[in-house]
Amino acid sequence: MEKHVSLESLKNDNPVERIFALGAAILSTKEKELLGKARYLGKRKVEIRFGDPIDLAEFLEKNQLNPKTGVGPLMSLIRERIQALLTK
Repeated sequence: MEKHVSLESLKNDNPVERIFALGAAILSTKEKELLGKARYLGKRKVEIRFGDPIDLAEFLEKNQLNPKTGVGPLMSLIRERIQALLTK
């Protein structure tokens, strides 16, 4: 997924926008550290992984959910997985 973000997105209420903005900020910071300056030549792609991927179709089917009813349980699963990674 490619998405253009700005550091203003860090102030956004949407957690996905904040994650993309944070990834862009980290990339820029590391580029400055390694190269002495950040170059802004075009779109960037950021991929952030937190543990194993979740197969959404399998998750929904296994839990007998649809895309609308599956949002809450999916967010709980993601929260649990991130917490487990933090407490390792």
